[in-house]
Amino acid sequence: LYFKDEILIIKNKIKELFDTLITLSKKNSKHLLPGYTHLQSAMPSSFGLWFSSYAENMIDDVLYFNTAFQINDQNPLGSAAGYGSSFNIDRKMTTKELGFSDLKYNVVAAQMNRGRIEKSLAIAISSIASTLSTFCSDICLYMTQELNFVSFPDELTTGSSIMPHKKNPDVFELVRAKCNSLKSLPNEFLIMSNNLTSGYHRDLQLYKEKIIQAINEIVNCLEIFNYSIKKIKVRRDILKMVHAVNSGHPGGSLGCVEFFVTLYKRILRNESDLKDMFILSNGHISPVYYSILARTGHFELSELSTFRKINSRLQGHPTNHDGLPGVNVSTGSLGQGLSVGIGIALSKKLNNDDSLVYVLTGDGELQEGQNWEAFMFASAKKVDNIIVTVDYNGQQIDGSTKNVLDIGNLDQKLKSFGWDVLEVKNGNSLDEVFEVLNSAKDRTHKGKPIVIIMNTVMGNGVDFMMHTHNWHGVAPNDEQLEIALSQNPETLGDY
Repeated sequence: LYFKDEILIIKNKIKELFDTLITLSKKNSKHLLPGYTHLQSAMPSSFGLWFSSYAENMIDDVLYFNTAFQINDQNPLGSAAGYGSSFNIDRKMTTKELGFSDLKYNVVAAQMNRGRIEKSLAIAISSIASTLSTFCSDICLYMTQELNFVSFPDELTTGSSIMPHKKNPDVFELVRAKCNSLKSLPNEFLIMSNNLTSGYHRDLQLYKEKIIQAINEIVNCLEIFNYSIKKIKVRRDILKMVHAVNSGHPGGSLGCVEFFVTLYKRILRNESDLKDMFILSNGHISPVYYSILARTGHFELSELSTFRKINSRLQGHPTNHDGLPGVNVSTGSLGQGLSVGIGIALSKKLNNDDSLVYVLTGDGELQEGQNWEAFMFASAKKVDNIIVTVDYNGQQIDGSTKNVLDIGNLDQKLKSFGWDVLEVKNGNSLDEVFEVLNSAKDRTHKGKPIVIIMNTVMGNGVDFMMHTHNWHGVAPNDEQLEIALSQNPETLGDY
């Protein structure tokens, strides 16, 4: 039963990576890439073909897991030590109750099947490990300074104290090494079972430790690889969008990039029976919102070019009247998103829906009185399925929040209103944002609403936009755009 559950988990992780690769393939179908044979440039190809080729290979990998599942989906209960039992056991009934599709009819065969299950799963794991290993090698090659076909953000690479110009692909090298180790597991099992006669042997106990460890490692490799390969630089989208129409709000958008990437890539659940919901209360930072929605497949990436144009679905403040996928609530009138989020969270509780509601608001927005009525209401009614994040950058449209209207000690204020308060000290760190959001999830459904104070830098990633309110609602000119884009190099294609 354990193996059946784990096989389904692994297949789901493969499906998630498959979906990522298909999305990347569609977005990069026209970006050229040399096709290699014998490590020699042979014919023109594309990134679209490259991504989708690995996606299709993963379909074959899943076939191995299907086989392993089928071998494992036979009920051995009642075979005892391998020669049956004197107890009158209804084996068909136990097969049905335990969820097996069939039973292992011959009791000796059931005993001899011990070890075979682990072998079949080891073969399946080695297959997907081989696919990931080759993929990692491609990436390491394509990241070299000589080729420079792809690049990844600094948090996924390392430099060197004496060679700071380098961006080493450590993540992909480590995943490759782990996968290469997993590829050896079938041979290891074959050697361990060499010369064993039929019947039970204590040797087979050693299989358990190795296969359980292998399951954990391949799940980790799939998660890490999926997170890394879809890592995107949405800052370029923000800059290009506001520049194209000479309007928009780049400062706050740039400061919240890490939050949106983490939320949509690693936190939000979108399962058939568990759908989390996100509400952007400070709707003026719509450029980052639209970028992440497009980059996660909610609508075509090319639609970003219609930002703030007449008849576009991508208006300056997000609206859902045109059926824009991913936008649940029309927002932008400051101070209202929190109230709406609490109402939705209450509805989920009444419907016995265990999913969560996430709300992002700004520190300047908290100067609106409606927020504090909402804070008071949520704690009084124990709305414990909501996680509110405050973008605490200390800036608003006409100055610093401290000079315009100081909100004082926000941590103590929120605690006095009965909220469970967490803090992200560096809201522009993907790791820190993920750690705190993940911790917040663990603290839900415990009687208190959750709020995160996320310290960010307005305009982060563009040196002349950082630490100032001047870029709250001002678009860069041509020269400024060129400088800003140079500080945020292209990764896997602009819109």
